[in-house]
Amino acid sequence: MYGFSALMLASQNGHTETVGKLIAAGAELDLQSRRGFLQNVDGFSALMLASQNGHTQTVGKRIAAGAELNLQSTGDFSALMWASESGNTEAAGKLIAAGAKLDLQGGLLMLVMLAAAYGRSATTT
Repeated sequence: MYGFSALMLASQNGHTETVGKLIAAGAELDLQSRRGFLQNVDGFSALMLASQNGHTQTVGKRIAAGAELNLQSTGDFSALMWASESGNTEAAGKLIAAGAKLDLQGGLLMLVMLAAAYGRSATTT
């Protein structure tokens, strides 16, 4: 479906129990989406989608399963950057505690740093 795996869709929608079952069944943890789903954006992982959409329990499951924390999507956004940009400070904290890199360079690095510093989405006024 538009270059998204079942694990990506379950993670995006916060279906933590389903995420656990898919991981237990051997779903590929670090698969990245293909161009087409969100026009010019691709390279999303299930961890990025859970981080962006505020599904902290799902983020925790993905971390515990050993997902790569520092994959980057189009524009060089990581799961930590997506969590920070969306104001998901709890997920951002989990990612940092698990060892997500704080010095990755991305398209909106300053925006993300400000969002994390202020604990809210940088897109709000």
